[in-house]
Amino acid sequence: MTSLIQYNKVCVFSEEEKTEILSNAYTSFTHGIDHFSEYAEYTGGEKNIKFAILHIFNTIELLVKAYLGSINLYLLKERIDDGKAYDDEQKTAGITILLDRMKKFSDVDFGIKLRERIEILRKKRNEIEHKKFIFENESDLLILMCDVINGLVVFSKNYIYFDIHPDLLGTNTKLKFYKTRIKFDKKYAEIIKKIEDLKHKGYLAIECPSCLNITLPYKQVSKARCFMCNENFYIQKCHSCPNLCTDVQNGQRVCNECTIKEGSSIRNAFSFFKREAQDKRESLPKEDYK
Repeated sequence: MTSLIQYNKVCVFSEEEKTEILSNAYTSFTHGIDHFSEYAEYTGGEKNIKFAILHIFNTIELLVKAYLGSINLYLLKERIDDGKAYDDEQKTAGITILLDRMKKFSDVDFGIKLRERIEILRKKRNEIEHKKFIFENESDLLILMCDVINGLVVFSKNYIYFDIHPDLLGTNTKLKFYKTRIKFDKKYAEIIKKIEDLKHKGYLAIECPSCLNITLPYKQVSKARCFMCNENFYIQKCHSCPNLCTDVQNGQRVCNECTIKEGSSIRNAFSFFKREAQDKRESLPKEDYK
């Protein structure tokens, strides 16, 4: 790694480096949910819970690293006040310190409740790494995992959506988590049952823009309430298609399907113009200095 500051310029991750870290975060996240799901499916298995904790916590570390490193690589170092952060040999700061710096120096933060749950998960991660993990208070730990995973889903939708392709956090991964959560989270299971009962009465349900659970039932253009987070939203017609959506969904009155299509078009257009610009540069004649 080069020095953190060169020629009086702040050193940050390149877009390619940031994208690679975020891609690794999603891979780790998916593995974590896989192990969490396997634990639910096979009714037990301390090994799966351990791997789920390790993968989910690694996801958190990578997300924090990606964003702080995009501000200043200096912020990733253990000591930044004694002038030694410029030392390439200095190790990366621990997650507790990095989370504090993320709150102070970044527009992106996990929020108080999620940070508190992450701290509990950090202690569990340390117990696993030091071979002191005891699988007790099973229900509390499983609900903690559900809260952290859902918090990361919300975080990724709010802050990472256009940084990398959203399909990396695929629908199948989210559905696998929702199916697993029903088995562990009694409150969530009861709410899903209520939603299913309403569907039999002609209601539909869409993803809540706030908590991202599919717990916002509606039947028509109306004011609707999410059964999970209790926030109210106005259901209106999408600007781009006949679907109904919330008036704040994705920051505008556009449904998820149209947002994904538009986002894909934007990314494709950006890639096209980038390639076109590169082709033009390469086709320029060389100066002949004879």
